[in-house]
Amino acid sequence: MRVLIFNNYDLKSIETDWLSTSGDSPSQHLWGGPELRDLGHDVEFLEFAGVGWLKSLSRILRVFGDLDLQYRAMKSAKDFDVIYCAHMPTVAFLAILRTLRLFQTPVIAVNYQSPAKKGLLERIWARVFVGGLDRILSLSEEVENDLRKLGVSEARLVQVRWGVDIRHYKCKQRPSGDEPHFVSVGKSFRDFQSLISGFPYEQAKLTVLGAGKEFDVDVPPKAEGRLIIRSEWIDWRDYIGCLPDFDALVLPISLEETRGNNAIGLTAATEALASGIPVISTENSYLGINLEAEGVGCWVPACDPDAWCRILSEFASDRDASAEMRVRARKLADECFNIRSFASTLSDAINEVSRRS
Repeated sequence: MRVLIFNNYDLKSIETDWLSTSGDSPSQHLWGGPELRDLGHDVEFLEFAGVGWLKSLSRILRVFGDLDLQYRAMKSAKDFDVIYCAHMPTVAFLAILRTLRLFQTPVIAVNYQSPAKKGLLERIWARVFVGGLDRILSLSEEVENDLRKLGVSEARLVQVRWGVDIRHYKCKQRPSGDEPHFVSVGKSFRDFQSLISGFPYEQAKLTVLGAGKEFDVDVPPKAEGRLIIRSEWIDWRDYIGCLPDFDALVLPISLEETRGNNAIGLTAATEALASGIPVISTENSYLGINLEAEGVGCWVPACDPDAWCRILSEFASDRDASAEMRVRARKLADECFNIRSFASTLSDAINEVSRRS
């Protein structure tokens, strides 16, 4: 099938960089495009920059998505069997046109968020701005259930598991250090204050990677010499190269900062699993991974420094148990949370909507 792909950021330039290295970097940043080609699809990435005034108008009329991208996708639609967007809100206007039968090319989109409320306005939003999409690929069961409750047709809903290009991620049977050492990463919706306040520094070390964002937290005196904070951007090779050296990834999520339900932390979690390290996260059912049921990590109550102290203390005191989690983590990534599994489900959705059109 001929597939036109775009997102709410510039995938075309990422593809150019990726091709310049002959694909020698993780491909998940291209949202399944290279893997779709491997599965026999003819894939083209849409240029991100286009009609400037439409970009400006989109920032005012945000509910309609990126009008520039959608306008240029419509102009090119005759050359493609399916339009695929990796960010559902970006194609809201195309969804409306599909509902009104004013646009013929099938449109599918990835979704990882949903409204926290389920009132009349949210139902109207689902009917008008979502319901026209031919397939909605939700990254967690909870997000999919929310859309179902808002009246989105069951036939349009597909659950898909997100993942990474696992070939680039290496594992170790045990972390390299003599004492437990945890890592936390991220720049959006992170509750680093609760983690840093409650961390058991007498038992373990903590490294926080801010992914290019400065953050302001109160650091307790007991953290001296036991806490490393790096706010600069770290090259992907350095990041995935060091992950196996840590005992676990910790994800302190600030759920109250989000405007809806969201799979916050999913990318960081899947990279950790691919690197064979457990994940310890703030409770978030929208993550799409049941850490405790899968035996690859555990949950921590939101905004609770004491809980972080207790749970990380228990984890640090039994490195043999965490070693078993490391094996299960990589196995889960191999079997489920990898970009090829994601692309396979995406490919099935593309084939289905193409046959129906």
